[in-house]
This record gives sequence, C-alpha cells and structure tokens, in this order.
Amino acid sequence: MFFGGINGFNSFFPEQIRDNPHIPPVVITGFKKMNRQVRLDLPLSEIRHLKLSHRDYFFSFEFAALDYTAPEKNRYAYKMEGLDQEWITTSADQRVAQYTTLPAGSYLFRVKGSNNDGIWNEEGCSIAISIAPPFWRTWWFRLLGLLILCTIALFYFRRRLGIIRMAAELSAAHEMQMAIMPHTGPQVPGFDISGLCIPANQVGGDFFDYAWVGSDRKRFGIMIGDVSGKAMRAAMTAVMANGIVHAEAAEGKSPAEALTRSNEILYPKLERHTFIALCLVALEPENRAMCFTNAGLSEPLLYSDGAWRILRGSGPPYPIGVRQGHLYQDKRVRLLPGEIIILQTDGIQDAMNRSKAFYGEERLLTFLRGLDCAALNAQQIRDSIIADVQAFTNGVHPFDDMTVIVIRVLE
Repeated sequence: MFFGGINGFNSFFPEQIRDNPHIPPVVITGFKKMNRQVRLDLPLSEIRHLKLSHRDYFFSFEFAALDYTAPEKNRYAYKMEGLDQEWITTSADQRVAQYTTLPAGSYLFRVKGSNNDGIWNEEGCSIAISIAPPFWRTWWFRLLGLLILCTIALFYFRRRLGIIRMAAELSAAHEMQMAIMPHTGPQVPGFDISGLCIPANQVGGDFFDYAWVGSDRKRFGIMIGDVSGKAMRAAMTAVMANGIVHAEAAEGKSPAEALTRSNEILYPKLERHTFIALCLVALEPENRAMCFTNAGLSEPLLYSDGAWRILRGSGPPYPIGVRQGHLYQDKRVRLLPGEIIILQTDGIQDAMNRSKAFYGEERLLTFLRGLDCAALNAQQIRDSIIADVQAFTNGVHPFDDMTVIVIRVLE
C-alpha cells in the first residue's frame, strides 16, 4: 500500500507487521503501610521476605512490567497465596494490590504481567510475607495462660480443701469445747445453778464447768474462764486449761491453791500474749458459804438485801499465764437464802451495738436492779441477761464469746 505525500510516496506492507515478542520482566516497585511509603534497607527487588506486625492491618504493593512499547496496554495479574484462590487481573492504570486485616500467618504475594501484545511473564516475581499475631494469640501466651489457669485452679482447689479441712477441724474443736461444758444445771442441795456459753465464732475461748471436789464431796466447784484469742487456738487452750484446773481442784485443794498450781503448769505451755482469765468457786452446801478466787475475770456480782453489788476478790487478780510463780488468794463469803451470784466473762460487758457503744457493767447492774429476781429462777435470770445484751447489740454479730453463770441460794 502506497500513500502519496508532499515529498513523495509512503509505503506500508501489512504482511511485515509482527507482534511484540518481548517477555517483560515484572518487578515490585513500592510497598506502603497505612497508605505511607515504607523505606526499606534494601531495594524491593532484593527482598525475599517481609515481616509485618498485626498492627500493619492495611498495606499495599505497587508493581510494573518493564516493557515500554505501549506501557499503557500492559496487563497484570496478582495473587496472595494463602488468601486468594484465583488470580486478580488489573490494567496498567491500577498497578497496585491492597490488603486489609489479614489474619496472622505466612503468605506469598505473586504478580505477573504482559506486554502490549499480551505476551505474559508467567513466572513474574514474588515476595514472602509473615504477619505476626498479637501476643495474646501466640502459642507461648496460650501456654502461659493455660499454666496460669491451672495454677489458679490448683490454688482454689487447695484453698477449698483447706477450708474443708479447717471446717472439719473447727467442728471437731467445737464438739470438744462443747463436750467440756455442761448442758444442764447441776443438782446441788440448797442452790439453783444455771450457766450458758454463746461462742462468737464456731469455736471460741470461753468455757465453764461444774464438779464436786474432794473425796468427801462436801464442796461443789464452779469454773468459768476466758482464753485470750479466738477460734481453734483459743478452744484448744480452753480444753487444756479446763482439764488441768479440774484435775487440781478435784484433789480437794482450795480455789487459790488449785489456780496457783495450774498457773505453774500452764505458764511454760502458753504462747506469748496468751493468758486465761478464770474464776474458780467452791460452794459449801452444808455451811451455805462460798470460797472463790478470781484470776482476771470480770468480778462476780452479788444480790443481797435487795441490792446488787460487786463482789471483789482478794489479792492481785492476774490471769493465768501472765505472771510466773504468782500466789492466788481465796475470798470466803457467807451466803443467805435468796442471795444471787452472777459469774460472767467480758463478752457480756464488752458487747457492742451499731453505734460502737459497749454494754458495760453499769448497764448490766441497772438491768438487774430493774429485774424481779425474787420471782425468777437461775435459768430465767440467765436468759434475761442474755436477751438484754442481744437487744442492746440489735443484731450486731458478737466479736467475743458470752458466758454467764447464775447461782441462786434457795430457802
């Protein structure tokens, strides 16, 4: 074919037209994270592996086929192996592959391209990508979490086991403590006697007991005590003290002699800051008399001639375990029909209400003065005292055991 022009003829031979046989090299020309170009230590063409963080949730690759015959007609296809199942084709004006929120793992980004005549470089180029998971999805964190869960489970198992064991021990100690205390009033000629112990916890430090003392059984012993401390240790000390004092008094010793000897035995056995406040009474039914020794317990109260007064003992009232070698002294009192003696631990007077006020000795005496004691037996007086203390506390859980013994002299 010939075409005329101002300078002559132009010739065109269609049979001589050939397709572009050049297989274009394909290269990755750019890498962006969060739409910002990333500067790498090496050219992308020399990098075979990129390591990304889980925070790099948006990134892209730019690429090009190096054929410049008609670059706007070049075609491209890319695929992220491990994510894409098929090749994604694109044109020369969209030479970018974008990815968002890829799961952690290993991938291979591949891209291939063609020249203007559709001659493809099937091998193309590729770059491996590793996306690290967040630390809470790593194997070591999961293993650590499993170990922590196992540790917590073991801790709670042991804690629960300890609670069960402690409950069993407290139950056994409670039964042991309750076993040393009488559940009914004793039968003593000429006297009406009633006692009650209300532990603040399942196990407490208060205790009381009755027993005839001496081989002639002419004296009746009454013991009431309060061990410093709470729970298991106080209960075990109470059981030990009850046994020792009971054994000493059973030999016929006076209250002072029995407590002096008990102090000698218990002093080296008690832990530091542990002591036992105790009052030991010996009633003489034939003589209508009472001999008592007070070792640090709340002082007894005596109702006589229609009035209440404090019955003070003889000598310094050191609790057992406070002073080694201390010699206790007896106090002897003649009793008349209708008189009443009240023995109590400090849990009565130290009972506290919601206003943090103590029940106190004066309130107890005021209550007793308003009580018609002549018309009540020992148990009724005992229960009236407990009821008034509980009404005063108004539901506040007691922080100390409450023990009271009422001794009424009969006509």
